[in-house]
Order: sequence, then C-alpha cells, then structure tokens
Amino acid sequence: VASELRVEGGLAGRKLRSPVPLRSWAHADILTNTVVQVVVQPDGSVFSAVLLHPCGLAEADAFALEQARAARFEPEPAAKPAGERSEGDLSFGFLVFRWHAEPPSAPVDTAQGGF
Repeated sequence: VASELRVEGGLAGRKLRSPVPLRSWAHADILTNTVVQVVVQPDGSVFSAVLLHPCGLAEADAFALEQARAARFEPEPAAKPAGERSEGDLSFGFLVFRWHAEPPSAPVDTAQGGF
C-alpha cells in the first residue's frame, strides 16, 4: 500500500506533466486525506494552492501544499498568450492526497534484553 494522489473538480480531466512525488508517513493513527484547492493557469502552472482539509499531521499537510504548488499540468490546448488571458481562463480543482501511514518504529530497550 502506498500514498495516492487524485485530481478532482475542474481539473479531473487535465493530466499532470510529471508524477507528484508521494511518501508514506510514520504515524500511530490513521491519517485522513489532505485536500488542497489549486488554481491552474492555461500554461499548466499552479497560480494558487490553498490547504482546505488537513489530514491530522502538520508535516504531511505542509508536504502536500509544497507538492501542489510545484505541480505542473499539461497546458490547455488553445492557451492564449500571457497578455490575452483573463480570470475566466483559470482552472479550479482539488488535489486529494490519500496518505499511507506506517506505525512508528518502537525504540529497542536494550536494558530489557531487546534485539
């Protein structure tokens, strides 16, 4: 089992140029999804990324926000030159990070004969 990323909303049909790196987290409890709202420009770059729903682990939420800001989508087929764009040309959607959590490693107690 590994962490997964879903693209939803108005960006659901738009492909990412490259995979977003994901990781598992050492955490004793189950993590909920981190949801980041993204606004994407016609050229595929992320204009804005806002954390909408935290997962319960600040480090994972910060990682998700960082990856969302760095994400690059395929450009719109008929992207206008930068000077001819309007707010209506922006695409809105969500990046949903579904985290895989692993139990933290328990420290070995050598005084009790642990191995």
